[in-house]
Amino acid sequence: MTRIDGPDLTAQDIKRLTKQLHRVLWAMEHCGTRRLSLEDIQAAIACEFGTSDPLPSISARVRDLRKRENGGYSIGHEHRNGTNLWQFWIEPRPEDAVVQGGLGI
Repeated sequence: MTRIDGPDLTAQDIKRLTKQLHRVLWAMEHCGTRRLSLEDIQAAIACEFGTSDPLPSISARVRDLRKRENGGYSIGHEHRNGTNLWQFWIEPRPEDAVVQGGLGI
């Protein structure tokens, strides 16, 4: 169940932000590169959906993905190649591990 909330959000805001959350998740799951900057996510969304979500909104949706009600994703992050540019990725979940010989690998 997706949940976007805030004290001043209207039903229209919630609908818009929920769609935005799904676009960010799509980009992080389907992009060719494993680690994505906010700009990479923005470009993937623009290419696939023809919309340009603002970088601060994308950053907020990446944070929202960590919430249990939005999937509880473990989002990894690090600086890209020693720069100040952050890159993000979804960490594999333990239940997604390949099981061979009874052991998760």
